[in-house]
Amino acid sequence: MASVADWLKIIHFQILAVLVLAAVYVGNTCACSTKDKAVRAAVKSDLRNLGTAQEMLWADEGHYALTWSSLDFESSIGVSIVIDGATSTGWSARGTHPAMRWTCAIYVGDAPRPREDAVEGEVVCWE
Repeated sequence: MASVADWLKIIHFQILAVLVLAAVYVGNTCACSTKDKAVRAAVKSDLRNLGTAQEMLWADEGHYALTWSSLDFESSIGVSIVIDGATSTGWSARGTHPAMRWTCAIYVGDAPRPREDAVEGEVVCWE
């Protein structure tokens, strides 16, 4: 009779196998290269980091920054971040990279949505 530890090993192996298969499937459904995925991930990460810096400034001073150079923030090499607008109640920004055909954006508060399907505080990307 198998012990509990043996059953846990079997279950862990089955879960690992399903995760590997899912990763292969998801990887094959995107027409993106690995470099495209890495660049897009860098842009998205930079926009989220900008959001953190904006929230820190708002907590300290009660307004959002119009330029990221006035924040404790640096974008990744090659990533271009543009703050489209900022007030005391919201901000929006776009991120691009020369090696990427996508544009990514984020908005918070009463700033205009970059796209209709955008959700406040979440990065959205499109071609």
